[in-house]
Amino acid sequence: MARPENHRRARFKNKRHWPRFVAYLPVQCTVLDPGKPDHRQVAGTTLNVGAGGIALLLGETLALGIPIMITLGRYEPIRGHVVWTDRRMLTFLKTAVPHGVAFENPVDASWVQQWVSQDRKRAHVRAPVLLDVEFSPAGTTAHGTCFNLGQGGMFIATE
Repeated sequence: MARPENHRRARFKNKRHWPRFVAYLPVQCTVLDPGKPDHRQVAGTTLNVGAGGIALLLGETLALGIPIMITLGRYEPIRGHVVWTDRRMLTFLKTAVPHGVAFENPVDASWVQQWVSQDRKRAHVRAPVLLDVEFSPAGTTAHGTCFNLGQGGMFIATE
């Protein structure tokens, strides 16, 4: 018997040690491939940030458990490892792969506050939501998920 969706969310919510905040910031990752002399650089964007980890959109899929160094703006690189990935999706006119990265050591809460405050400012406040939506681009019907909503617009993730 399948569990209700809200039960699964509640189970994971209870395991979170630090609050996370939505922030779309450029990030540079150095992939520390074990056994390889050169480290690769992968650019991406944050989805959310917290003291214990970060969710990223990257242009390629990294292996679970692989160690990486994350550089966010002018801050010192933070060492972490990939704890989850999701399927490739189309976002902002390019394909990207969502990744979850756990930091090896939690960062100071003041860093998180500075990351969140440097996020680009919008003309209208957007509220985080999670809604299934149906829309009609070019006369066809399409489906997606709305992640935030405000007076000036919304963000819809589609396949």
